[in-house]
Parts: sequence; structure tokens; C-alpha cells
Amino acid sequence: MLDYIEFVVETGLRLGKQLNLTWNNIDFAKQEIYVAETNPDISRTLPLTSKAYSILESRKNLAKPFSLTKGILGYKYSKLKNDLKLENLTWHDLRHTFATWAIKGLHSWQKGKPLELAKLQKWL
Repeated sequence: MLDYIEFVVETGLRLGKQLNLTWNNIDFAKQEIYVAETNPDISRTLPLTSKAYSILESRKNLAKPFSLTKGILGYKYSKLKNDLKLENLTWHDLRHTFATWAIKGLHSWQKGKPLELAKLQKWL
């Protein structure tokens, strides 16, 4: 469960995009993820952070990178939030965390250099 959470904070992917990733979407050599959209003009390639890369590397023996369904993940996330008394934290808030950290240059791959807003908008 923790790797699902860390992955979204490291990549900013929406839950559906994360759960629909296949191994064909991941280029380990280039350390990139290809994110397909319904409109091919907005499909994009995202760099993998070292943490996101290691999460995927540790899951290589699975049929797909993230195999839980939205329902099971939602149940587990809800239970975790209740256990930690974080009732108001949504999954989408994790994506916001990614964006906030990127704007402030707080991700390890940024080395203190904030991500330009236009680049962040394209990433998300």
C-alpha cells in the first residue's frame, strides 16, 4: 500500500492512470513513463524519479505494475486514513502534494530547483 502512495507523490499520476499502467508504458533504460491519453495530442512522457524507479523495479515480478482495483485500494486507503486519523485526506491530495513539492523544488530529483509552472502543467 505504501508503494502506491509513494508512487503518486513521486509522479503526480492520477489514480486511474497509475492503476492502468502496464509494463509497456515504462522504459527502464530511459527512466520514463509513457502516459497515454484518449487524445493522442496530449499523451506525454514523464521522467521517473529514483524512488518511482525503485518502486517499479521492486514490482517487476508482477503481471502489471499496480494490480489492485480501485475498490480494494479505496478500502485499504480508507482503513489507513482512519488508523492514522487522517479522515480528510483524499487520494487526489497526494497528487497535490506532488505539485506543491515540485513548485517548491522539494523532490529529490530537483535538487532544490523549482519546476517551472508550464512544465508542471504539462506533466500533470
